[in-house]
Amino acid sequence: MRKYAEYASLDIPEYWIIAPKKERIWISTHAENEEGYEKKSSSKDGK
Repeated sequence: MRKYAEYASLDIPEYWIIAPKKERIWISTHAENEEGYEKKSSSKDGK
């Protein structure tokens, strides 16, 4: 995704994507001096 690279180039350490209808949250973190983001997701049922 193009935005990931843009966020990383701006040193944005973390961003969230929230999908209320799906009851899901995606959290992406960018460690300093690392390439790309680590993605984690969570939902109401814990999956």
